[in-house]
Amino acid sequence: MITAFKGYDADSSGTIDAAEFKNALHGMGHTDISDEKVTELLNKVDKNSDGVIEWIEFLDMMQLVKKSGQSTFGAALTTGAGAAAQVVTDSGGHHNYLREEVSVIARAINRSCKADELVAERLPIDPENDDLFHACSDGMILIHMINHIEKDSIDMRTVNKGSTLNIYKVRENLD
Repeated sequence: MITAFKGYDADSSGTIDAAEFKNALHGMGHTDISDEKVTELLNKVDKNSDGVIEWIEFLDMMQLVKKSGQSTFGAALTTGAGAAAQVVTDSGGHHNYLREEVSVIARAINRSCKADELVAERLPIDPENDDLFHACSDGMILIHMINHIEKDSIDMRTVNKGSTLNIYKVRENLD
């Protein structure tokens, strides 16, 4: 962490200012980021509002990156890590996902499977809510997506079909 902080602190001032922050974001592939967005992101991280990122603020930022699952702080800040949803199941399991990921996957499924008559009643999947999880719960959508990627990867004669599948039949589809 110290090496990373010193790497971003180009002038060795002990802080990361707006210009250094923008250079760090550019170095991570965010080349189209505007000065206004850099200022917005800097303000998000700059807890004491002094216009620079100090060591403690940098550590807080890295903790945000770790919690968001992103590989760089630029990605964590620009994708809105706060938009992540967390679901706790009845059995106590925790699931984290980004709403952007759900939206992209739902749109891809809608586009790829729109002509499949076996899943037509499940489409379109609303990309703005959790319909994706319900639509994929018995494996049929996933099976069709795999067959779109690699034609006839799954023999449809072996797939359990119908709206009243028991848990064992659903598990076979998912497996």
